[in-house]
Amino acid sequence: MPIQAKGSVFTAHQVPAKGGETGWADMTSAYEALDQDMKDKIEGLSAYHSYTYSQAKYKHKPQKESEFSGYGFDVTHPHFVRWLKPTLRQEKNHY
Repeated sequence: MPIQAKGSVFTAHQVPAKGGETGWADMTSAYEALDQDMKDKIEGLSAYHSYTYSQAKYKHKPQKESEFSGYGFDVTHPHFVRWLKPTLRQEKNHY
């Protein structure tokens, strides 16, 4: 797997006068709260992300991949659950 990003930026083009709060989730705590049956069920799953598909509704057509395009336009992330070192705790991927 390519080098994982250490963070990301979240921006808004329009902000409502009130409301519109953004919620964040601790995926490590969420994973740890699962019962063992659910952990067994999701072990080995993968996630597929298509940048091209996700941007199509905005009529955005990427021209080419570059050093700034992260993992590329279409990527399968095979490791749904990964191990954190040195604690050896499991963390659910959130990318």
